[in-house]
Amino acid sequence: MKINLVSFYSEEINLTEQKNIFIENAQNNVDNISLYSPQILKDMNYHIKEYPVSSLVTMNPNTNYIGFLAWKPLIILLELHKMNDGDILV
Repeated sequence: MKINLVSFYSEEINLTEQKNIFIENAQNNVDNISLYSPQILKDMNYHIKEYPVSSLVTMNPNTNYIGFLAWKPLIILLELHKMNDGDILV
C-alpha cells in the first residue's frame, strides 16, 4: 500500500516558499507527492480556461483565473490511473 498526496497551486500567486514547506513537511509521511498547476496541465495538453473577473465566487475571488476549480476531477482521475489496488489518495 502506498499513500499518494496530491495538491494544486496557482502561478497567479507566488507560492514557491509555501510549496517547498508543504513538500518538506509531507515527504516523510507519504510515498508520492504530485503537484499540479495550470501550466503543468497546459503542458500536458489540458485546457484551463480563464474567465473574466467575476463576483460568482466570494470566498476565493481569483478562482476565475484557474477555471473555477474545474480541474479537480481531472487531477483525481489522472492520479487514480497511476495507482494500484490498495493505494490511498489524499
